[in-house]
Amino acid sequence: VMLFFRQKYKKYQLLLRKSESEYRSFMQETLADLTVIKTFRMEDRNQQKMEDFKTKRLRLIFLNSRLSSIITAIMRLVYSLGYVVAFCWGSYRISKGEITYGTLTVFITLVSQVQGAVSNLAGVVPKMYSMLVSSKRICEVSENDKEVYSGKTDVPDSVALEIENVSFSYDDNKPEIISDLSYSVRAGEKIGIIGPSGAGKTTLIRMLLALTAPTKGEMVYRFDSGRGEAVSPDSRRFIAYVPQGNTLMTGTIEENLKIGNKDATEEMMFKALKMASAYSFVNKLPDGLKTVLSEKSGGISEGQAQRIAIARAFISDKPVLILDEATSALDEENEAVILKNISDEYQDKTCFIITHRNSMLKYCDKVLKLSENT
Repeated sequence: VMLFFRQKYKKYQLLLRKSESEYRSFMQETLADLTVIKTFRMEDRNQQKMEDFKTKRLRLIFLNSRLSSIITAIMRLVYSLGYVVAFCWGSYRISKGEITYGTLTVFITLVSQVQGAVSNLAGVVPKMYSMLVSSKRICEVSENDKEVYSGKTDVPDSVALEIENVSFSYDDNKPEIISDLSYSVRAGEKIGIIGPSGAGKTTLIRMLLALTAPTKGEMVYRFDSGRGEAVSPDSRRFIAYVPQGNTLMTGTIEENLKIGNKDATEEMMFKALKMASAYSFVNKLPDGLKTVLSEKSGGISEGQAQRIAIARAFISDKPVLILDEATSALDEENEAVILKNISDEYQDKTCFIITHRNSMLKYCDKVLKLSENT
């Protein structure tokens, strides 16, 4: 019976798991972006979308339950018919004098025991198919390419970069976001990266972090020893990165800073906070470094969260610093303080600064301007 219905049962199980995943993802996204939803008065739209998810999920649950009920009913019918057939056949044999009543009783008892075992086994089959569907969804995630680290731990004092004929496209059928880019960065240089949205600024940074591989071309970090190392996950050991937006974790300010350097002392944290123009407001908080930040840095402003994220990068003291729109939520005064500190204190460190503000470029040694189809 299960073999006959297996394809439909697996289909419903797969759709049900997918529906549950979409529903949970929608709920999580809604709670995370509640401010945006309220600002754009999207409550009714999101409520309707949630109702649609619930309706779809309930329909799938109904279809799956109905199929399970049909399978169960058929199996029970088969068991009942088997019992009746056994009884009728035994009665017939008694009427012919071929067996005794005791033999019939024993035979029917054995039939019941066999049916019970088969029934229990049949109950395992739907669970098995459900498990197979779940494992298939897990495999889809686990089959993603695993990053390979060679175990390098050395951190060079200075790092240069060579980009040779690098191109990148998300799809073979789509135009290249970056096309045949060649660029050289000397150790200690501050590089401003500018360009319109979609020109490939963040994509370039993702390639420098080995989060994305170039479609073609080569990117090589070069050290003061003259040794070169192709960009790879190992390269992150000497890179400090401040991404766009709010990237602080739930926990105390101290815990967030120690993500950059788990052995950081209080003195080191205060120095990093001063460089990031964050010391004054952190010092005024009742619990200081022990102040607990809730999800999405609840309790402090967006600009304050950005400054703590910058301090987290400073405290790591890596030879390469990447700022991806890291000062977008800051006023000009705080932005100027941070960039001046980078220029003064990070003279021997290589910095990549993505920005839309021309005011930041005066702190850069060179400017890399990306345009569409660069």
